Amino acid sequence: MNGQAIVINTVEVYGRLKTLDAHREQSVVRKGIPVASSLPPPFRTPYKNVWPLTIHSQEGDRLVIGTLSFNALVTSSLRLDTKMDASVGEHTLPFLLSDPAHSLRTRIFLDYDSVETGLRLAASPDATCVSNSDKVCQLRQTKTKFHDLSTYYLCRASSQFAQGHVYQPCTLYTLSSSDLIQSGAGLAASNIFRTIALNVLKSGERAVLERATVEKFRRQCTNDVSIANEMDTILSLYRNGMKSITIIDNHELNKPLEQMAMNLSTYITSVNT
Repeated sequence: MNGQAIVINTVEVYGRLKTLDAHREQSVVRKGIPVASSLPPPFRTPYKNVWPLTIHSQEGDRLVIGTLSFNALVTSSLRLDTKMDASVGEHTLPFLLSDPAHSLRTRIFLDYDSVETGLRLAASPDATCVSNSDKVCQLRQTKTKFHDLSTYYLCRASSQFAQGHVYQPCTLYTLSSSDLIQSGAGLAASNIFRTIALNVLKSGERAVLERATVEKFRRQCTNDVSIANEMDTILSLYRNGMKSITIIDNHELNKPLEQMAMNLSTYITSVNT
């Protein structure tokens, strides 16, 4: 677009329907006017039912590629036409499509091997992940609804240039694997989220969080009172000598987890920049 070019290294995919994905892009109407969404517009576009655009939010600008069935959030990209640091995280500042005219002039080129892989996945009704390795790296960077199974969909993929985890954006679940964080509450909180995710991926609706696990990581929270307080709240949920609590549909557990995820944002931003 206008001589600008980027290579997209990591995307997260979100479903359209409420019944499918709790983190779907919601339809919002303000003062009787629909807020811009990534749904393809009702006029002719360069690619049928595919619409790239920048969505403006209070948290920042996000580059999204929308289709009728899903939208793909770009979380890692690199400008090719100029020397510039990579854009890592959910906000894509160096490449903005803030006007429909920009979207109409944008051209999309696909990697052949990635297309072949995608077609094979689409043809397999039992496919639940992009790869059987590094499943935690395929979790999306969600910050809410940890009581919902769809939060743990493995819908994150990276290009051939970012196959290794060190080249991918850090998330709640992978922060603990970063060499840039060695100890303290940030590491402990990330390990809590990683443990929860692994348990859900293994046991689904029957997944539980052990009290001993929370106690172990709570002892490591010596430098962040806010995270320590949320872990104390979680520990208070183990009533009457309970050794474990369920994760899915547990709204009481979700509340401190959402707050802890918010507290981890500064740690994640620091690692990603």
